[in-house]
Amino acid sequence: MEYGSGGLGSEPRNDLWAAALDELGARGMSTEEARQLATSVVNRVAHILHHVPCFSADAASREAAIDETVHFATHRVDVPSQAAQRAWGQYWHAHQNRSGTSPQARRAELDHLVDVLLPCWIRAWNTWYERR
Repeated sequence: MEYGSGGLGSEPRNDLWAAALDELGARGMSTEEARQLATSVVNRVAHILHHVPCFSADAASREAAIDETVHFATHRVDVPSQAAQRAWGQYWHAHQNRSGTSPQARRAELDHLVDVLLPCWIRAWNTWYERR
């Protein structure tokens, strides 16, 4: 699937999500597990296209990043973007498990996501891109 340089619009995003659900269901994954994994993959790809500028200009690297992301998420095997995949895992886990009970705690969790985990993930992708 070709992903445009301007990001992943709603139609390609829906197509990607549906294709991922079909693939994961065919592998025997439960509907709920497939939905969670597909959602994570689509969110990763959308974040890559939105937050990592080098992928807007380089179609080959963009396609490789998407392929590696899908392959890592669905097969849990080593890929050249391993550091970025693991950084995403930390980011996504923290995002999904925010539990701050006070406004200050919620703000601290959000600050950690935006100021620490997201930049770490972006740096990992930029390093991967520079080494290609």
